[in-house]
Amino acid sequence: MRLSGKYHLKSSPIHQIDSQINPQSFAEYEGWTLPANGPFSLVKAERGIVILYVSAPGETPLYYTAKPHSLHWGEQKFKLPSPAKKVNAGELIIWEPSYITKQIIDNILAPKIQANYPIADAYEAYTQLILNAVANRLATCPESNRVAVAQSGGLDSLLLTWALHKLGVEVYPLTVCTNPNDLDITAASACLECWGLKPIPIVLENLETEELLKEAIACLEDTETSNLRMAMGNLLMARKCNEIGIQSIFVGHGHDDIHGKGTLVKAALKQVTQGEGESERWAIARKNVTLATGGMLKMFASTFRSYGVHVRMPYYDRELLNWAFSQPTSIIPVTFDKSFVRDFANTVLPKGEWLNKKHSVGYLTGAGLSFKQPLFKDNPLISNQSIRNFLHLIK
Repeated sequence: MRLSGKYHLKSSPIHQIDSQINPQSFAEYEGWTLPANGPFSLVKAERGIVILYVSAPGETPLYYTAKPHSLHWGEQKFKLPSPAKKVNAGELIIWEPSYITKQIIDNILAPKIQANYPIADAYEAYTQLILNAVANRLATCPESNRVAVAQSGGLDSLLLTWALHKLGVEVYPLTVCTNPNDLDITAASACLECWGLKPIPIVLENLETEELLKEAIACLEDTETSNLRMAMGNLLMARKCNEIGIQSIFVGHGHDDIHGKGTLVKAALKQVTQGEGESERWAIARKNVTLATGGMLKMFASTFRSYGVHVRMPYYDRELLNWAFSQPTSIIPVTFDKSFVRDFANTVLPKGEWLNKKHSVGYLTGAGLSFKQPLFKDNPLISNQSIRNFLHLIK
């Protein structure tokens, strides 16, 4: 399932692709037929030429090492001969013996801002956009009638579960926690009960912390602690998927950035000088942050795919992105708290803990997976220096 291999002049033709959705159209680039819209990552090799392509925002990462007469590629940088380089999101790499060309063929641009219109129409449009985004990604799941969700008590994952339930899919809501009574379990339960579901708690035990952290570092190939914390939770969910025979998991990542929640978007907005008005600058800031999450995307892909689990991120659907980046501030206001999504969720979700803005829920942070927790305090591996030392060992 993972993209990896080596090609030289005597190799047979190779075609590898990871598709989040089924291709809907194709285009010709330098004599090669490629999907015109993402999200895809692919490798094609024949006639002494190799092309590597990762569509924006880069949900499945790809690295390569070019030699004079061969090319190596894979999803994990440290498993390739040195020095390995990354295929950037939206980039096409064309390798020929002793020669490489690069071309940007895939940028998600902020479309023209729409005129003001009734908020009820926006809610109706967003309902269909989410349902379509989930349905499109279900179409490429090996078993589309039963999937897992990285479940929290927050509205992003709850909206995914709502959409899957509405589409008639059997849903397994997986919640990582350090205690079965953690906030995410109780917060998710209130909504899930309305659909006849219960969160499936995956409790992190102290004895497995060191093993999990080392595995997370190996997957992420980085020392960023918040990503490592999330990677540990992902690995636990991936193992659970294997245990119960689930082949695909849906993740609510990206929704915050798309709708402008948090300090990153606030900082990005200050740097945007182009644009004719507030709505356009707001859309550009949100788009810039959305397309700059490569480390997070690698974290999701590397952890789940290392266990053979297909990961799906519906909020990166092209139609949903184009819609979100074309909205006036009367629809998606400059509030940095995702107010449009929260108000929209009131029209489709049961009342629940997700309504409480003061509760910081998320399928990992809300569950208490913090390196400051007592669970991690006595572990000598969990320090910035020890994490860097272990990363150096696996390079």
